[in-house]
Amino acid sequence: MKVLAALTADRAKDNGDGTVDVSRGGINLIYTSGYPALVKFSYLLRLELDEGEAEDLHRFRLDISHNGKAVGPPFTVPVAAPGNRMAGMPIYVNVIGNLQFPVLAEGEIVLAGWVNEDLAVPLVKMYVKTLLILFARPG
Repeated sequence: MKVLAALTADRAKDNGDGTVDVSRGGINLIYTSGYPALVKFSYLLRLELDEGEAEDLHRFRLDISHNGKAVGPPFTVPVAAPGNRMAGMPIYVNVIGNLQFPVLAEGEIVLAGWVNEDLAVPLVKMYVKTLLILFARPG
C-alpha cells in the first residue's frame, strides 16, 4: 500500500468514480477573530493498493491535537477498495474527513494518521491565528 497524498483543504468531495474535487487544497493557516472558534476543514488521504490489498478491509485512524492536547477521540473509518476494478489497473482509494471542532486559543493543529496501525501517513500541521477585525464607525 502506498500513501499518495495527505492534505487539508477548504472542501473535498469524493465523486464516487475515483476522482475528488478539492477546493483550496493544502491550507495550513486558519484565521479567526476570537475564541472559542469553530474550525472547519477537510482532510484528504489518497492511497494506492495492489490486488492483494484490495481484497481486504483496512482501517484508517486520524489523531488530531491542538497545542499538544487531543481534540476528541480519533477519527476512524474503514477503507475498502472499489468493487468495479479493472485487472492490471492501479487501485486508488480516497478517504475524506470533513472535520470541525472548537479551539480555545491560537496554536498548532497536528493531524497524525495511520492505516492499519502500522503504515504512518505524513504529519500535516496547521496553525490557528488571530486576525483582529476593526469595524469602521460612521463619521
